[in-house]
Amino acid sequence: MRLKILIILLGLTFTLYPSPPAQAVYGGIQADGSPLVLTLQTNKNARTSFCSMALLTERIVVTAAHCVIADQDVAPNLRWNISDIYVSQPGADVTKDDVETRVRVLKVVTRDDFINTWKPEIGDRRTQINDIAFLFLQKPLVKGYSIEVATDQEVNSAISKGEMVTHFGYGLQTTKIQSHSPWTTELPLVDRQDNHLDKSKVIYSREGPTAMCPGDSGGPWYINVDGVMKIAAVLVAASGCRGNPPYSGGTLGTRIAPYMSMANSKWDEFFSNETAIRAAEQLKIEKLESLLKQAITDGEYIAAGGCHVSGINAELQSQNQDGTWEISSPTLGWIPSDPTCPKTHNVQPWATAKVVDGANLRWRIWNESWEVYGESFRWKNLVVSATKPNSVDAAPKSNKKMTITCTKGKLVKKVSAVKPKCPSGWKLKKK
Repeated sequence: MRLKILIILLGLTFTLYPSPPAQAVYGGIQADGSPLVLTLQTNKNARTSFCSMALLTERIVVTAAHCVIADQDVAPNLRWNISDIYVSQPGADVTKDDVETRVRVLKVVTRDDFINTWKPEIGDRRTQINDIAFLFLQKPLVKGYSIEVATDQEVNSAISKGEMVTHFGYGLQTTKIQSHSPWTTELPLVDRQDNHLDKSKVIYSREGPTAMCPGDSGGPWYINVDGVMKIAAVLVAASGCRGNPPYSGGTLGTRIAPYMSMANSKWDEFFSNETAIRAAEQLKIEKLESLLKQAITDGEYIAAGGCHVSGINAELQSQNQDGTWEISSPTLGWIPSDPTCPKTHNVQPWATAKVVDGANLRWRIWNESWEVYGESFRWKNLVVSATKPNSVDAAPKSNKKMTITCTKGKLVKKVSAVKPKCPSGWKLKKK
């Protein structure tokens, strides 16, 4: 638990805390389903909220840097592996939402000089400086979503008029009840100076009777600009839920506008790289599809069959004359397995068999902890080579359908197919 510091404002004593995760708006109103707030998940299946945040666009989320940078550490070191960080759908109750609707975070952007250190007993409050982060998502969270960011002029005007700011956060409504769903309240903006912070990059509001609590960190602040709701800041510190109500402390937020140039530059770089990566992946897919078609045409295509899980290794092996086995072809791709296979084992490997007819083959399947071999089988090229003599076995297969007549007592049935056969219990009528 971080220690408090005293801030004097308008003759009132404020106690501001950077808000550790797991609590939220005290005395607010429930905001389930609101598009204006969401929460971070420390893994895809987590059922608890961790900090608060908001969408700027369909794939960009804004929150506090201390929510994602490792405690008592520096950027870019994260609290968790990037592969474990997800965000919920806006307004979701994360105790019961569909985890498949959550979206993974691919990149976290903060100021390079951000330091997540909070030691007020020695005057070290660096975690409050440039405390803002932008999260780039794997795919759109809400397609087509975007919201205007309030300009510095609009924020300053709202402060000078003492207008209300709408706060959102996840977690507790009281000091002991945690819902892991969003709540909201309105607090008046106030003008104040803190020599520790750059006034042009921060914003303050006054609590009472409702308050922001630990875990609202990163929660969005919205202001009304000529009838338009705009996002202005993210919460980085608050006083509420520490003592006995009524609360009369204050909150500290980081303005978003001063950091949008950085966010947009990083997004352009990220999106450009992502586009190049996706183009390379698509080219790889197209080349693989072409290779597969050619292998089928040449009669060299072979799939392992069976039910396999993604991420394992596989190779096609051939047997030498001395009985030893060696790799004939690495796995070139994966295709869907039989529909009857379980969802966890929904792929099978394929390769090209560049061996002579009659060669003895088998599949090797393995991962770090186990290894299995498929039954051996003799290879038969399915396409006639120009150098091979024509034979009954090697003749190209005709796709022309034939029709036969089948009888069963007095019943007569005609069957049409490339290789027609009479059903069980029926006899072929000879011409």
